[in-house]
Amino acid sequence: MADRDRDGGPTRPPAEGRRRSRGAARPAGAERRAPPGDAERDAALAAAALGSGRLRLALQPVRPALRPHLTCFREALARVETPDGALLSAARFAGTLERQGLAPALDRAALALAMGLLRRDRGARISVNVSATTVGDRRWGLLLDAAAETDRDAARRLIVELTETAKAEPAAALAFRDRIAARGAAFALDDYGSGHADAEAARALRPDILKLDAGLCGDDAAVAAAVELATEFEALTVAEGVERRADARRLAALGVDALQGRLLGEPVCEAA
Repeated sequence: MADRDRDGGPTRPPAEGRRRSRGAARPAGAERRAPPGDAERDAALAAAALGSGRLRLALQPVRPALRPHLTCFREALARVETPDGALLSAARFAGTLERQGLAPALDRAALALAMGLLRRDRGARISVNVSATTVGDRRWGLLLDAAAETDRDAARRLIVELTETAKAEPAAALAFRDRIAARGAAFALDDYGSGHADAEAARALRPDILKLDAGLCGDDAAVAAAVELATEFEALTVAEGVERRADARRLAALGVDALQGRLLGEPVCEAA
C-alpha cells in the first residue's frame, strides 16, 4: 500500500501499455488533500462514506525500473471525500477502521469500484489493498466470485495486495491466495519488511508480486535479500515510496523490477 501522507506470465503481470507523459505539471484529477485532522473523526467520515457513495479511488502507477515511461499496473488507493470536497487518504483512516472491525467493508467497497474501472478500461491492470482482517470475510470472497463470473477478463487484470498490518492466520491466508488465483487474479504481498510481511510469510504465500516497504528500500542489503527471496517463487519485485531519481537508479541496479512513488507518478482520482 504505497500511500503515505509523508510527502508476461501470471507471476509477472504484463504492462498496461501506457506511456508516461513528459513535462506535465500536475495531472488532471490530482488530489486536493484535506488538512490534518483527528484520526477518530477521519475514521468516522470514512465509515459514513462507505454507505453514502463518497468513497473514491486514486490510481498510482507502478512502473518498470528500467523503462519508467511504461506502466506495469496502477494501485487503487482508497480516498474519502469530505463535505467540502477535499480528500482523505487511506493512511488517515484505514488503521482505525481495521481496529474497529470495519476494514472488510472498506475492502469490499474498493473491490467493487476497482472492478468497475477494469470493466470500463479493457487495457488496465489495477491492484486493490486487502487487510489481513478481510482474509476470512465471506462477503468479500463472494463479491470477487461474482465479479469473475460476470467478467473473467476483468478479473484476470486484477491484483489483490494483502497488507499484513494485522496477522492473518496462515491456513486462512493460503486459502485466500488460492481463491484469488482460481479467479484468475494475481496476488501480491504488500509492505514486505514491515508488520507481519516477512520472509516467512513470503515463502509460505509465494506471491506473484512482492512489494517492498519504503522503510526497507533504503537498506541495500535488505533490498538485495528481498530480490533474491523473490526469485525463489519468481515474483515481480516492486519498491514503494520512491521519491528521488538517485534512489530509482540504486534500486534498479539492485535488481528491483518495478518502482512506485511520487517520482514515478502522483495518485490521481478517478471521476466519481
